[in-house]
Parts: sequence; structure tokens; C-alpha cells
Amino acid sequence: MDGLKYLKIPLRYKGLYRDSGVYYRTVAYLLCTMMDDDKINIFHFNYLHQYDIAYKMKELCPKAIIWVTVHFVNWVLALKGNVDKLHSLLREHILKESLILKDYIDSGNMLRLADKVIFLSVQTQKTLCDEYKLDMCKSVVIANGIADYDIKISKSVRNKIRNSFGFLQNDRIILYSGRLEEGKGVDDLIRAFLILLKKMPACRLVIAGSGDFNRYFHLVRFCSRITFVGKLNQKELYKIYQIADVGVLLSFTEQCSYTIIEMLMFGLPIIGTTAPGLSEMFEDGIHGIKIKMRKKRDGSFFYKKSEIVQAFLDFFSNDQVGIISRNCRAHYERMYSLKTMSDRMALLLKAL
Repeated sequence: MDGLKYLKIPLRYKGLYRDSGVYYRTVAYLLCTMMDDDKINIFHFNYLHQYDIAYKMKELCPKAIIWVTVHFVNWVLALKGNVDKLHSLLREHILKESLILKDYIDSGNMLRLADKVIFLSVQTQKTLCDEYKLDMCKSVVIANGIADYDIKISKSVRNKIRNSFGFLQNDRIILYSGRLEEGKGVDDLIRAFLILLKKMPACRLVIAGSGDFNRYFHLVRFCSRITFVGKLNQKELYKIYQIADVGVLLSFTEQCSYTIIEMLMFGLPIIGTTAPGLSEMFEDGIHGIKIKMRKKRDGSFFYKKSEIVQAFLDFFSNDQVGIISRNCRAHYERMYSLKTMSDRMALLLKAL
């Protein structure tokens, strides 16, 4: 883009920088050379683990303004959002030598150092501000936004696309789009879908995304109604969004899911959950159906397969699907469009 300067900084290699402090100090020196003392200088970080670089920059250039956007928190992902489990492990000193503890400490240091923290969800803002005793006034919530790729298609075109993928016109297509990993609830989804098939044989589950396929193959065995399409390019993936009947995401924790935003953009009703960060992205009964995330005695979270199955049965028997679809599209335009996100960022900059 015109007016922008790009710096390509190599990753730290142990053979070149045996002391990580040397690497971080070098990067900080380089970035500080970009400063103009007559202007406001903002350095916007997108990863909490870059604390060492941010700290060195503040040390070298005290006038530098540090912003950080919290896209994800590694220790939250590792524990599936279970903050109580973290506290239990800390009390029992189980985390003393673990990477989770290092990430927990580094994340807190980065959040405290930053002059402004941008959260993607209200729940994450509350959780981390409470956990690290942060000043809420120095944080703001700006949700993700994506460019609009929704193209309305006719019923005949929709059927043609379905046929090209080998689907029947009367198939009830359920779409999961995202990484194939434990924290996304794909295991629960597949097990619930196999039960759903006995009640609604016309259903078909399409799983789009990369990950450890072998983890799930033993669950599907010879079920021809479950299709793994792997990681698709955007054009192919968006075709599936256009022909799907409902989208599903059973994550245990999210920040601001691009998958949910894409579903809203295409007017695709959502089967989601009450998980932190996910629940606030859509309304139960307005944009789809929420499944309650439950807690076991040991503090871990789970979903009841019977409630997942019932959510799909309720959705497919709903005669207001057209209204729900329009609600989803309107919600995207109001909350998650690229313009909405950029306008909010612009307001943040103007406030300096």
C-alpha cells in the first residue's frame, strides 16, 4: 500500500542469537529508529508473547505508545478456558516448570505494559482484567470484521453447486468450518451427528478445515453422511457456505470467531454454545440456537450429546428459518463488517 513501509525481521534462531535478550534488544533498536519525535508513535502488537520486545522498546523509547490486540491467549486455549483449573494448578505448584506458567506470566506483563489493550470480546476483557487486576479504562472492545463476500444466488444455482459437490437437493447440510482440534468440540459434534442420523437420515455433516484427521476417523468409520473436505481455498469454502442449511461451532472458548462472522455474513443460521467469547456473538432464537456449556465436578467443561441433537431437531423443524437467516445477515452488517471494525479503530486513533 502507498505510504506504508514494510520491515521483514527474521525469526530468532538459537544458532544466531543464543541469548534471546540480544535478539529482542536488536529488534527494539530497529523499531525505535522508525520513530519521529515530532509525531505520535504507536507500536501495535498482535501477540502477547512479544512482551520482551515491547519492554525493550519502552526502555529505549519511553515516549513510544504500546498497543496490543488480544487475538488469543495460549494458556486459556490450553486449559479450554477453565480459569478455575489454572488457579488450582497454581496453588498446587504443578505449573512451576510448564510453558503454561510462562505464557500466563508473559501475558500479564504485556497487558500491564501496554498503554491500550484491544479485546475482541467483552467476556475476554472481563476475564483478563479480573485475572490480572487491569485498569478497565485502558482497554476497549473492538470485534473482528471481514470484507463482504456474500453473493445472493438463486435456488437453481444453489442446487447446481450442491450437485457439483455430490450432494442431493434434499440433503440437510450441516457445516463445520475450522481447525480440527479438541478445543473446537469436533468429537462431540460427530458423536451427536451419528445419533441425529437415526432420527433424520437426510442430514449430512461437512467438516472443512485442517488438523489431525486420524483423531476423528475412528468415530465415523463407514458413515457416508460425514464428509471431510480438508482445508479449502476461500472461493471453494464460500461455495459451501452458500449451499449449507446451518453452521455449527461447539468450541469451549473463543475470542471473536471468524467462522461465526462468516456464517453471519452468508445469512447462515448458527448452532453454537454459551462458551465464553462465542455466546456474545449471536442471540439464541434470533440468529440460531445456543447449547449450554456444562461443567463436571473436576471443573472441566462438556456438552450433552442429547442437547446437541435436540438443537438440530429444533432447528430443522423451525418454520422461521428464513427470518433467522435475514437476522444473521443484518447482525453481520451492524456488528462484524470490515467498515464497522475500521470505523471503531479510527475513533480510537482520533482519541489520541
